[in-house]
Amino acid sequence: MKLFFTALIALSSLSAFAWFDNEVECRGKIDNKEIFLEIELPFPAGSAFRNAVVSVTEDGKTDYIRSTVQLRRPTSFTTVRYWSGSLDLEVDIWPDRAPRWGRDYRGMARISSLGNQYIRGLTCEFPYAN
Repeated sequence: MKLFFTALIALSSLSAFAWFDNEVECRGKIDNKEIFLEIELPFPAGSAFRNAVVSVTEDGKTDYIRSTVQLRRPTSFTTVRYWSGSLDLEVDIWPDRAPRWGRDYRGMARISSLGNQYIRGLTCEFPYAN
């Protein structure tokens, strides 16, 4: 019985369900629209492709834009970039070389559904970074 409860507690910990959560989350505004962009952790873990969801809220109405993006680390070690044909997100993680938990970073995005206009001044965080 002790083994059953120990296994149950171990499986219900936050780290056991980490693959359901987001790798990066960004918030910002453009005109009178609230933007919330989330990129999920990859599955399987070594995959370069990730699912991205952009929530655009305007006048109490929320629209969702979904796409598959690819992770790209440019030669600059202080930038993390996710891109596809319809979405481009670049997060500046300076002064760190890898994202760290609990830190807010600056980001900018281009979303084709919003007229390919750059959204600057996004606040991004990596909830499951080390």
